[in-house]
Amino acid sequence: MYDHCSVSNVPDLVSRLSACIDDLTKSYASHRLQLNLSKTEVIWFGIRSTLSKIPLQYHSLTVCNSSVHCCDVVRDLGVYLDSELQIKRHVNKVVSLCYCHLRNLVSKQVMTQLVTVLILSRVDYCNSLLIDVPASTIAPLQRVQNTAARLVLGLDCRSHITPALYVKLHWLPVRFRIIFKVGLAVTMHHVFHQSCPSYLTNLISYTAADPGRSRLS
Repeated sequence: MYDHCSVSNVPDLVSRLSACIDDLTKSYASHRLQLNLSKTEVIWFGIRSTLSKIPLQYHSLTVCNSSVHCCDVVRDLGVYLDSELQIKRHVNKVVSLCYCHLRNLVSKQVMTQLVTVLILSRVDYCNSLLIDVPASTIAPLQRVQNTAARLVLGLDCRSHITPALYVKLHWLPVRFRIIFKVGLAVTMHHVFHQSCPSYLTNLISYTAADPGRSRLS
């Protein structure tokens, strides 16, 4: 659940959210369900100067007669979102998890098979959120990918990594993986709405039109 407002309209927004939560609570109760307070989080998003202007009494929200205090970071679908949307906490969590997996990959055969599944999939997950963020934010993810490449190929820390990524492994660096995903999403949007050249539209076949999908129903 989310909404937006100016600082002057914060009281009205909090009132609307509280009313909406009350309605949800009643609706869930009618189906013998209950909101889980331990998993309920509240966060304000904005630039630091704006966030500092929000009165302290609105740094919490009443849920099921209990007060839920605002967090600096919340997790949604595995993505960590901080109040200033710098995404640094998310990057740090991804990097930490990837290094944990890398330390546990011992056999070279296992490494080759699992690095893509455990490491690159984690680096790529929701990475479109990182488009146009500063290079310093992406740098830890690039170091993870470099470490994974050296581990798979048995390279030492002094070996030049670019040829290994491009030539031997055919891996795009992190920044270009982000650009590729966003570009692909934009292209498919234009294909779906038929606002792209016809030769692109002709290359795409919709899965809903595939007779083989009838077997899935």
